[in-house]
Amino acid sequence: DTDGISHDSGVYYYPGDAKDKTAAFDSVSALFCAGALIIVISPYSVFDVGMQLSFMSTLGILIAVCVLLGFEDRIKNPVLRFVLTSFFITFSAVSFTVPICVYNFGQLSTMSAFSNLLVTPVMTPLLALLLILALMSLLPPIGIVTSVCTFIGWLCELLCSFCIAVARFNSGFLFSVIETDNVCLK
Repeated sequence: DTDGISHDSGVYYYPGDAKDKTAAFDSVSALFCAGALIIVISPYSVFDVGMQLSFMSTLGILIAVCVLLGFEDRIKNPVLRFVLTSFFITFSAVSFTVPICVYNFGQLSTMSAFSNLLVTPVMTPLLALLLILALMSLLPPIGIVTSVCTFIGWLCELLCSFCIAVARFNSGFLFSVIETDNVCLK
């Protein structure tokens, strides 16, 4: 195709590549089809909080991308565009999961979007390092392998410590978590 969008099976894989909103809408349709398929295969998954949170956060991200397709080109500064789109996508994903968190956990986190903005850039290198570490653990523990694994483990510990520090810092604010147990949602 000449438009730069992968059209295999009629599903667009990455709506951010599209210059029209049909790709994002097709991604939302694909998400609902995937959710329906999961429920058909395992009907009790509809009660799984992890499935609910994953589905709703993904829906929030896809809708945010659909909205951003019309506005992203208007912001000329690439750093500002990156920060604003990151914030909007994070805020959208978090806001779509709020009803599920309030219902299931009885709490509303007011700092989660801010925490996610700080932690998200750290998660990609952390996951990559953990994958490398897992693959290297299959090698025999000799010489350089042990040293490299130790160094990668130290980097992972450093990145995890940052994530924990962000969580602790944000949870220290007054009203960082609002208890909603008294709100009747059931």
